[in-house]
Amino acid sequence: MQEVIKEVIRIRASRLNKFKRKNKKLLLMIKILAIWYIAIFTGSYLSSNTSAYFSSTSEVNGVLQAGTWEKENPDNGPWDKSSLSFNGNDQTINSCSTTNISVDIKNSGNNMEGQASYEVYYAENGNPKKGVKVGEGTILAISSNDSISLSYDAEKPGNYKFKAYQRPGHPGQGELWSQTISITCDKQSDASSTNDGKDTDKNQDNPNKTDSDQSNLDSQQNTESKQSDKQNNADNQSDTSSSKNNAEKVESAENANQQANDNSQNANKDGANK
Repeated sequence: MQEVIKEVIRIRASRLNKFKRKNKKLLLMIKILAIWYIAIFTGSYLSSNTSAYFSSTSEVNGVLQAGTWEKENPDNGPWDKSSLSFNGNDQTINSCSTTNISVDIKNSGNNMEGQASYEVYYAENGNPKKGVKVGEGTILAISSNDSISLSYDAEKPGNYKFKAYQRPGHPGQGELWSQTISITCDKQSDASSTNDGKDTDKNQDNPNKTDSDQSNLDSQQNTESKQSDKQNNADNQSDTSSSKNNAEKVESAENANQQANDNSQNANKDGANK
């Protein structure tokens, strides 16, 4: 085994020696070029100028105010001293169809000298403030201590909030949120409440309708009763007349029979006398 290894090494060494002999000139040229480039780089580095850099920094904390800018005022005027606020509590409405929701907003300040705006936000679950805007509108000028209603047609169940904006120049945040209006869809409860609502609406629309109908019914019954009494009287009179006629006919027939009997007896008497 060792002899084989030695033979392999010998063959390998002979091949390397042969390669060195064939490429000896090439290896020499490569060494010369490497030495040349190293010499040039060393010479240029030693002959160049030496430069040093020094830097010093310091940190200063402070605030620099360039100026102040007033907020944009669409009405080009000062604050009218109005102040809006929402009234009421959270609402829960059961409906499976489009439902009109509304909130009351009050001006507790001076008379509004212009319009304001509002938006409606919706979230299927959770806080509508983090939801999406689904509607918007305009708040007309409200007098001092007066209230108006803001409404929106909600098309699907979920949570809704109204967001209103104060008049320009208001010293607060400039916006306010209403209470949450939650719409749920329970079809059975919705059907029963719809029927009850219809009956209630009918009674509210015609509060005197029941009394009027009862009065008309009583009057009609009285009229029918009178007509029935008249008919009974007429029938009684007819029966009485018929009875009288029958009695007269019977009496007339009896008289006729009596007369016939008398005539027959007279005739018999006359015959006997002869």
